[in-house]
Amino acid sequence: MRCNAWAYGVKKTLRYAQAFTPKGCDKRKHYLRRLCRAKRNGQPVVYMDETGFAASTHRTHARALGGQKVHGLQSAYSRPRTSVIGAYRDNKLIAPMLFEDTCNSAVFHDWVEQMLLPELVCGSVIVLDNAAFHTSKRTQRLIEQSGCELLFLPPYCPDLNPIEKLWGNLKRLRRNTGASVDELMRMSDYSWC
Repeated sequence: MRCNAWAYGVKKTLRYAQAFTPKGCDKRKHYLRRLCRAKRNGQPVVYMDETGFAASTHRTHARALGGQKVHGLQSAYSRPRTSVIGAYRDNKLIAPMLFEDTCNSAVFHDWVEQMLLPELVCGSVIVLDNAAFHTSKRTQRLIEQSGCELLFLPPYCPDLNPIEKLWGNLKRLRRNTGASVDELMRMSDYSWC
């Protein structure tokens, strides 16, 4: 039961403890300094990431009368996954791509070459997490040859990447509406952003 007299709501934001060790804090500060410098210099900042969806979703919470349990069923077998890769610039999703299974270096590099690079402005700063295929020499070469700069997020800091919030909104909308990922991505205005 919630007390209406409280001046604040009861919420808790969990973050990775490793991000707030002395070494983690130094990496966060270094990243934020570089990001601020890029913004001050007028460089467009593009955040990119990928996310995945199980073929079927189920609600994890339910309501019931006091003393009664709510039961649900879920499959014990692994299901095919649909993944989305995209970039986020000026509060807009750019170059989204749907594909089956999980992301790997071949899919990522094809996406960068065919979809992301044509959307980039020379001098853009591309913010990536530290996935192995993001940090590869081939990725660095592709981005730098296009006249753009790479900026890697500090480890354990997804909170510094706004596209993570966008993916969370997409997953919540899918869970609440039952729409497929394909249907959500076909919304011409990406109103779920």
